[in-house]
Amino acid sequence: FCRRFIDKIKHVHIKDVSEDLAAAMRGKDTGIGISHSAIGDGVNSDNIKAIIAMLRDHGYTGTLSMECEGMGGPLIERSLKWLRTTLEELGIEEEK
Repeated sequence: FCRRFIDKIKHVHIKDVSEDLAAAMRGKDTGIGISHSAIGDGVNSDNIKAIIAMLRDHGYTGTLSMECEGMGGPLIERSLKWLRTTLEELGIEEEK
């Protein structure tokens, strides 16, 4: 999907889903509205890294936003740490 529409992407919304929730919802829904999983802790971490790398290689300079529900602080902190580490590993500088 990302490859097909990469020229049209202007904003990226990042969300991860726990393995249990993904398994429970598989084949039932096309999307999962609420997931209490930090980004990087769920089933999407490899896909998220691959998509960020594709966007980097395409020259994407738009927004990356995170979605985390549940225990606000800890999930957001873990998600932000994972995202920052991933961006660093991919050689992408974070705007301050």
